[in-house]
Amino acid sequence: MKMLILDAYNVIHKLSELSVKLETSLREARRALLNFMVDWRQINGYKGEIYIVYDGQDEIINSEGSKLWGIKCIFTGSKEEADDRIISIVKRFSNPSEIKVISEDGKVGNGCKIYGANVEYPAFLKRKKKKKSSITESGSKGSLSGSDQRSIDRYYKDELGLA
Repeated sequence: MKMLILDAYNVIHKLSELSVKLETSLREARRALLNFMVDWRQINGYKGEIYIVYDGQDEIINSEGSKLWGIKCIFTGSKEEADDRIISIVKRFSNPSEIKVISEDGKVGNGCKIYGANVEYPAFLKRKKKKKSSITESGSKGSLSGSDQRSIDRYYKDELGLA
């Protein structure tokens, strides 16, 4: 995996150690997420790029994020949603299968899967690094057939206006 993209506010709200920081301030929650990802990168030995994508603006944390362990904080400004920016990054990347997007948001997840990115829930960031299992995804209970997956992809492309 060459790139990890976080849907910032979705992750903040889904991880209790980050959401509690919202009681202090939004800026404090943003800093907590950045620090969390610095620690996560070290613990997991992750060498790829990490992008944390936020709705809105925050020039102070944006400049800190650009410098801190190579983690880039992206603020969309007022005219673009983070969801759309994340999907756009995935769409433009030459090999989206090398991207992992962290979000529970259906629009983000489905929009990124259409282009071939891997999507995980925020709880993924809490897991310890494990050895690879011999059980394959296609052998798991409840997996979709190829035609079902293509139908779902077509539906979301139409819904998101990406067709």
